Amino acid sequence: MSFVRFALLPIGARFQYRDHAYRKVSPLEAIEDATDTRRLIPRSTQVESMDPPPRGETTQQPISQVALGSIESALDGCVRNVEHRSRSLEPPLSEGQISAVLTLVREAHAEAMAHLRPGTDTGQYGKQTGNPGAVSSLNTKPWKKGAENP
Repeated sequence: MSFVRFALLPIGARFQYRDHAYRKVSPLEAIEDATDTRRLIPRSTQVESMDPPPRGETTQQPISQVALGSIESALDGCVRNVEHRSRSLEPPLSEGQISAVLTLVREAHAEAMAHLRPGTDTGQYGKQTGNPGAVSSLNTKPWKKGAENP
């Protein structure tokens, strides 16, 4: 058995946490084997894997550039979706609230990409990218009421 962060376990993996055996059922939840009780497990928690590692595989495989591009595109779409939907809530959010939400979403995007590209800051939002020539397609200017907004 080996110790690993909960976030790195695949769904269905069995592990030990605080002297109880669990099975991972979602990115944040596990079910205790003995009682079938669901429990939230923080993603950064170190747990002891009870499953043997796959044969011939001892390290995590790097993500291909194609996969990274697809992931980044999907995250960009999520950012645009949150930006669009935050402006159509009822009751409406103030400009300050919208700005705060978008700042958090953009930071989460940058953190996710930095996690996928170890050793580099990534950035649609003003940070260095793994590709120095990359240009963001996202509109990062604040939204103004009454102005033409994408």
